[in-house]
Amino acid sequence: MEQSSKNRRRIIIAAGMTLVFSVSLVAGYADIMVFRPDAERPVGSRGIGVERGPILDRNGRVLALQTELYTVSAWVPYVRDPDTTAVELAGIMDRPVDEILDLLTGPRNFVYLQRRVPQRISDQITSAQAEGRLRGILLEPTASRTYPHGDLAAHVLGFVGTENRGLDGIEFMRDRDLFPTDGRPRADMLYGNQVVLTIDINIQQTADRLVRETLARERADSAMMVVLDARSGEVLAYSSAPTFNPNTYGSFPADARRNRPVSMIFEPGSVFKVFSLASALELGSTRDGDVFVTDGIYHPESWGSHRPITDIQNYGTMDLRRVMVRSSNVGVAYATENLTAQDLYSRLVAFGFGEPTNVGINGEEAGLMNPPERWTRRSLPTIAIGQEVGVTAMQIAAAATTFSNGGVLVAPQIVREIIAPDGTVLQEFERRPVREVISPSVAETILDYLHSAAQPGGTGVRAQIEGVEIAAKTGTAEYFDALTGTYSSDRFIGSTLALFPRENPEIIVYMVVENPQAEFIWGARVAAPVVAEMAEFLIPYLGIQRDGDRSVPLPEHFARELPSLPEMRSVMPDLTRLPRRVVSSLHSRDDISVEIEGSGWVVRQTPAPGTPLEHGMTVRLELE
Repeated sequence: MEQSSKNRRRIIIAAGMTLVFSVSLVAGYADIMVFRPDAERPVGSRGIGVERGPILDRNGRVLALQTELYTVSAWVPYVRDPDTTAVELAGIMDRPVDEILDLLTGPRNFVYLQRRVPQRISDQITSAQAEGRLRGILLEPTASRTYPHGDLAAHVLGFVGTENRGLDGIEFMRDRDLFPTDGRPRADMLYGNQVVLTIDINIQQTADRLVRETLARERADSAMMVVLDARSGEVLAYSSAPTFNPNTYGSFPADARRNRPVSMIFEPGSVFKVFSLASALELGSTRDGDVFVTDGIYHPESWGSHRPITDIQNYGTMDLRRVMVRSSNVGVAYATENLTAQDLYSRLVAFGFGEPTNVGINGEEAGLMNPPERWTRRSLPTIAIGQEVGVTAMQIAAAATTFSNGGVLVAPQIVREIIAPDGTVLQEFERRPVREVISPSVAETILDYLHSAAQPGGTGVRAQIEGVEIAAKTGTAEYFDALTGTYSSDRFIGSTLALFPRENPEIIVYMVVENPQAEFIWGARVAAPVVAEMAEFLIPYLGIQRDGDRSVPLPEHFARELPSLPEMRSVMPDLTRLPRRVVSSLHSRDDISVEIEGSGWVVRQTPAPGTPLEHGMTVRLELE
């Protein structure tokens, strides 16, 4: 009995000592945070540690940066008048008075009032404390990530978590570059590197707008667009809808955050015929000029009960160009019937199907390309017309680089440079040729066919624009239900692939619309016109010449090497004869205002070369 009493006394004494220690610790913290000047506060309380590096577009415009927000809390024993304090804080933080008062009069001595408040609110609280009010209210700086353009390129950028570590997108994939820390406290600031993307903010804005408009107009489940530099494989725009705002990513459903261009696997339909016919030409199964006599149906006797391959009508006798123009399933089946399963499989894998592109965005899927031993008798022509194969939008766009690079597949990439805080370039990402897939002559033949397919009578005619030759292929695929193993009768995926200009393509655009529910379901109707709109923007923006544009004399080396922008420090340089794609980078400067009129190349400029540059000066450029 006596021993039990002694044990209880020991427990009470130990608990009391723990309570006294805890109270003194928190009180000391409050004293430091509220009542001591900033210089007396611990180093960590001033936010010194790691500053996450910014993410920039290809022209240096900021897409993501670190900012400082604040956590507002209270050490309740030091709050003199909870009612007055609650009223004043409610006005500052735009919160109900009752909510704050409940926290200040509750059972806890230490309470959080609001997290992630901006500098404006912090300044108001600090000013009130300087006048002797709001005693007991604590402010703690917290590193925060800000995306100044909201949902622009959201699926590329991703987002960060509460610990300022990347959770998705480039923020996740390049976390070590942006946030180089071992996690230990530091006595000095460590700055993250800059990650420069291949994205062009102006092209991205246009892609985002077109994709959002398409989603609404077609009442679709989703829409996406990938825009590549056809020669280098650099991703100029990467857009997906529905989308989200990375500033408030937690308030959006998971479906909005889904990175569809690299993760959504779908059957491409007739767009895939481009790669099948290229394979057939390369392997000698067919030749340019071959003629096929068709009756609208393809069903060899060896198929037995397998469903036939059909066209929407009987196109009769067609050469290979006509097969592409009409997007004939039967014609493609005849053109590829002399291929072995292994030959077609190997060539399609060489195009990059069945493996991730490694573009640099997390969550990328490899798609679906079954090995020949899993094919049925019907599989070869079925795969050739874009069924029994699963692709991503990025795979299709990347595979198309083969036609714009003389038969060589070029890997897509979305990061251009990693730059240290002192401006040193740590890593440059050069063009990455993967392999030669087809010969230059076959690549040229396919481009020629695709140009014909975008002419009157072709399925891609709605992708054509005035003054620039477009090479395009449309596709409409039935939605395959993996759960039932059947094709849907009312769900479709419409898409269009385009390369332009036809001669020496500079741009690849691939547009996909999932399950359009408005008037049309076909890629020729729901996707091709959107590709044309993007082309209408890109042609003048990049300085691609249209037929009929006035020619501007250019240096002999221009055709071989894109000129760079002259230095603009103290005087205005000569900008004449530079293309729009070069001078457009002036928009990223903060010290001058730039107005660009027209398309093509600079023919007139104001102020004149040699004029002293002044802060805030307006530079006007006229292009033809």
